[in-house]
Amino acid sequence: MNYEEKLKQPKGFFRVNLKEEIKTKVQYCIDNEIFYGLLSVKGDSMICDDRNKSIEDGNLVLVSELNIKNIYELGINGVPMRKPLCFLLNSDKGNQQLVCKILIFKDFVTNTFILGSYNPKYEPVYVPIRFIKKVFEVHAIIKE
Repeated sequence: MNYEEKLKQPKGFFRVNLKEEIKTKVQYCIDNEIFYGLLSVKGDSMICDDRNKSIEDGNLVLVSELNIKNIYELGINGVPMRKPLCFLLNSDKGNQQLVCKILIFKDFVTNTFILGSYNPKYEPVYVPIRFIKKVFEVHAIIKE
């Protein structure tokens, strides 16, 4: 089963206290039939000294899918920069991977996104735009 199928099959339900602005965003997603949900984060690439923005192994992130219909909408204003995002990536071999990163740079000459981590021990990753299947904006981090 690929990630797209997994995303549409919830594993369970959580009671979460959300700020009013996040509740408004969730309602917007419901009203406009935009996918939203909680994703579990694995690994330490998004940890940092700032406890408020650090995303640790096992944390949940509340995300909504950005409305990007095709690769060309990933343009200058299509994907926010310097904030946590989750990217569903396809490799040239057909494998899928879901990663939580920040978008550092959009290179439209080479059609590449440079994705970074909060944790300085990880180098930026260069991802051809054609490998980006979906992009999810992170709205809240739920720390367990």
